[in-house]
Amino acid sequence: MQGETRVIEGAFGRAAILWLGNDLVPHAHKEPHIIIPLSGTPRQTFFVDSELYALDDDTGYFINPLEVHSFHAPERDAQPSFLLYYIDPAWLARRHDLSVVRPFHRRKIRLDPELRARAHSFVDAILTGYALEDMLVVELELYLNRLLDEALAQQDESDETLPLPRSDFRIRKAMQFMQRNLDTRCSLDSVARHAGLSRPHFFALFVQQTGMTPRIYWNVLRIEKALNEMKQDDVQLGALAYDLGFSSQGNFSRFFRERIGVSPNSYRRAVH
Repeated sequence: MQGETRVIEGAFGRAAILWLGNDLVPHAHKEPHIIIPLSGTPRQTFFVDSELYALDDDTGYFINPLEVHSFHAPERDAQPSFLLYYIDPAWLARRHDLSVVRPFHRRKIRLDPELRARAHSFVDAILTGYALEDMLVVELELYLNRLLDEALAQQDESDETLPLPRSDFRIRKAMQFMQRNLDTRCSLDSVARHAGLSRPHFFALFVQQTGMTPRIYWNVLRIEKALNEMKQDDVQLGALAYDLGFSSQGNFSRFFRERIGVSPNSYRRAVH
């Protein structure tokens, strides 16, 4: 069973156990994101907003909504494992009074032995079927609360200040246009025209305002829709690929794996 992802959903969002044997291209998520390395991470690195981080088994990492990140695995046979949280922004705002735009003001949290051991216990419980899923949801939420409380306790004045995203009505207009046209193959030239900008000006302003390229943001929307659709029992991957503007299921599968770390079929099995 090792090497297969597992996904558990709850009011907090979703948690996943992932064994990652391939690189992840630059991508982003709408949800705040926490990465807990579990094993096999020496020499693994990842970028967040162009900053390089060497993964450490004693450290957890926080990523804000729409922060571009990527992952590099130099040893493809190592299959490092991770506990990942994709957190519902509304839950964060309600339970911890954190901003839905930029909830995290720090990148790292030090994991004491108890926090590390607890993370590993989730892997054992999920893989062995020892715990009922309802109990796992409760335990995963309690653990997430503990991580957030610990991060706040560790915060001090020397912590880096992560930048706030900006806002321009033309970029918001372009984002809304992209959201409405996920099932088409319209070009970025069309998006720029809809925003009333030339392509070079649109590209430069989008990066300045959001920290990512228009293409990466469009891919964020596609991944978000794909993950939501896969919760349905009767979803057909070929039809989903077409709905997201891909010319073939194979192209969609490669796109998905390069951003989530597993194939669409593996993720769908994990969800169900």
